[in-house]
Amino acid sequence: MRKLVVFLLLLALGAGALWWFDSRQRPAEPVPAEPGQTEPRQQPEQPSGVLTDAGEADGTGAQVALSGALDLRANDTSDPARPRKRSHLVAADCRTLGEGRFELTQAQVEIFEPETGAGEASVKAARAEARLKVEPAPAIDEEFPVLLDEAELRYERGSRFAPLLLRIPRLETVVALERATSAEVVVLEGRGLSVSGRGLVLERKSESLTIENEPRARVVLEAGSSAALSSRSRLVVRSRPDHGSELAELDIEDAARIVFDGEAPLELRADRIRLIGSIEQGEASRLRPLRAEAEGHVVITEAEGVARGERLLLDVDEKGRPGKATLDGKPELEAILSEVQLEDVPAERRREGEPLTVLLDGAGPLELALGGSRDFLFTGPARVRMPALDAVLECDTSIRGTTRASAKGAPESGELVAEGNVRFRYGRAQLATAL
Repeated sequence: MRKLVVFLLLLALGAGALWWFDSRQRPAEPVPAEPGQTEPRQQPEQPSGVLTDAGEADGTGAQVALSGALDLRANDTSDPARPRKRSHLVAADCRTLGEGRFELTQAQVEIFEPETGAGEASVKAARAEARLKVEPAPAIDEEFPVLLDEAELRYERGSRFAPLLLRIPRLETVVALERATSAEVVVLEGRGLSVSGRGLVLERKSESLTIENEPRARVVLEAGSSAALSSRSRLVVRSRPDHGSELAELDIEDAARIVFDGEAPLELRADRIRLIGSIEQGEASRLRPLRAEAEGHVVITEAEGVARGERLLLDVDEKGRPGKATLDGKPELEAILSEVQLEDVPAERRREGEPLTVLLDGAGPLELALGGSRDFLFTGPARVRMPALDAVLECDTSIRGTTRASAKGAPESGELVAEGNVRFRYGRAQLATAL
C-alpha cells in the first residue's frame, strides 16, 4: 500500500510540473481593448538569427553561437537623443567560428550618411568573416577587421572620386568601409576612369587609393580619346586639396608610361609621372586632365620626333590633348622633318636616303609645342645640328623655331631665329655674328 501511495504522489507532482511548464510557454490570450482605448504598440522586430548560449570560455563569460539567416541594423548614437541609422548587414547564413568570430555567406553591408540617411557605401561578398558583439545589441564589432571573399565594394558618396566600384577576390576592411587592403588583383571602375593591378590600399577619409604592383589605368578624354597609364611598381590616386579643392592626381613610378591616343598620338615615359586633373561635379563628373609632371629619364615620343630631359611639365588642353611641353635638365630634341622639300639643297650637300633630321641640345629649358605643331624655344647655350645637310647652328642666348601651316594644315614655311653670339657652319662655310 505504501508503494502505491508514493507512486501516486510522484505521478501528481510530475503532472503538476508539466502543467506549470506548459503555462509558461503558451502565449497569453490577447485581451480585447475597452471602448475608447487604442491597441497596444507593437515592439520593434528583433534582429533575425538564432543566438544560443555556448557555455563559458576560459572563465571570461558566456560565448554566443549564431546560426541561420542574419539581419542586423546599427544606429549612429553620437547624439543619444537622435539615434540615426548607420549600417545594415544581411547574410543568407552564418555559423560560429569561435572567439567571437562568425562566418557569413552571401553577405551584404550598407553604410548610410547619418545626417541624411542616404546610402554612402556598400559591399557584397560571397563569404565574409567578422567579429560580432551581442551587448547591448547584436552588431559587427567595428574595432576588428572584416574579411571578404569575392567582394564588390561600391562608394556612392563621401569622396570626390565617387561613384566608384571595386571588384576583388579577397579584401580586408572595417565595417564602416573607411579603409580596405588586399594583396589580390583589383579592378576599379569610375566615371571616366578605370584602374587595375595587384595589391590595394584604400583610405576613404584621406581620399587615397594605391595599387601596389603593375598598375594599369585609363582616363577617358573628350571625343572618345583616352590616356593610358602603366608602371612596374605602383599607382596612387589621391586628392590634392593643397593645389585646389577640386584637384586630384594619378601618380605612377618605376618605368612610368602615359600614352595619349587621338589624332596626334603621344607617348611619355619617365621614372615618375603625375597626371593632375580637375574632377567636374554633377551627374557627368569625371577627371579632366590639366597637366602632367614627370621626372627622371623623361622621354616624349611623337610621330616625327623624340624629346628627352630630366624634368617635364606638360600642359593638357580642354579636350585632353597634349599642348605645350617644357623640358629641363639638359634637354634634347630629335625632329624628323619628313614633309620638308630638299629640291633647293645641292645634291652634294644631301646624304642619299637620309631624312632631314634636326637635333637640338643645350642648357635649356626647352619649350616645345605638341600636337602637330613644331614651334619651339630653346634657352641657351644651345645648338642645332642637321646631319643630312652637314650644318650646325650654335648660340649663347636662345634658338626659336616657328612654322606656318597651309590651308590644309601641313607645314608650309617657317623660320629659325638664334640670338647671342651666333655661329653657323654649313659644310666648310662658316658665319658668325659679333659679340
